[in-house]
Amino acid sequence: MVKSKLREMPMPARLKWLLAVHLVLGMAPVFMYAYRGDPWSFSVDRALANISWGQLVLLALWAAMARGKTSWRWFGSLAGLVYLALWPSVAWMMLIEQSSVASLIGNLQYAGERFLPLFGALLVIRRWFAELVYAPDVEPTIERYQFSLWYLLIATTAMAVILGLSRASAGSSNNPYWFAIIKTPLLVVYGATSLAAAWATLAPGAPWRRLAAVLLFSTIPSFALAYSEVLLLDRHGVRIAAHTFACLTPYAIVVLSLLVVRSAGYRLVSKRELAG
Repeated sequence: MVKSKLREMPMPARLKWLLAVHLVLGMAPVFMYAYRGDPWSFSVDRALANISWGQLVLLALWAAMARGKTSWRWFGSLAGLVYLALWPSVAWMMLIEQSSVASLIGNLQYAGERFLPLFGALLVIRRWFAELVYAPDVEPTIERYQFSLWYLLIATTAMAVILGLSRASAGSSNNPYWFAIIKTPLLVVYGATSLAAAWATLAPGAPWRRLAAVLLFSTIPSFALAYSEVLLLDRHGVRIAAHTFACLTPYAIVVLSLLVVRSAGYRLVSKRELAG
């Protein structure tokens, strides 16, 4: 029984170290705009900015899944959002060489708009599908999956839509509103695959096959974003590949961090197994 394996325990030391690492890592966006004019600066800026995106996923996961008082989770979420918004604002202030409260407010709004959908999706998952619990010995329910041409058709269609949107967003750069509308579904897929990376890392059982599958599918929206952004600068080939790797930064942040959480004994366990 899974329930018999659950128990409360104080925060492990390795998770305290992980938090300290993220406090330092959160400062990385301060180096954005440091190499203006360098041909690779656009991809470097994207990678630095995406560190914050990966940390937003982790913050949303903690806020939605952690046990404890709701008031503390709300306070911690707000503090985390302010912290993540601070360092890109510092980078911008250094670039224009003057302070700007508007930059901090804008970055806080930007972070909040991305945090809330992730937080909401994770709350739904916690309410009806799975919980994050301390259960290092839980074994996954053995299920067999059978794939057909129908699934292959769905996957192929989804890839075609994603790549088509990336090409359309690049072609609509002269209209920022249309560009934003077309690019929004790409960001939705980007967020969904970030959550999939969390599931792949924390679900019971060996995570490596799940992580390989998520890496494969996360490369598609990453390439699509890279294509839509880099093509605007008339850059191709190696720079698109470099920008794709930059767009994969959040997945690396999420997976590496949650592997530490997993090593501390925490798992994302389905409601069915908890009730079993």
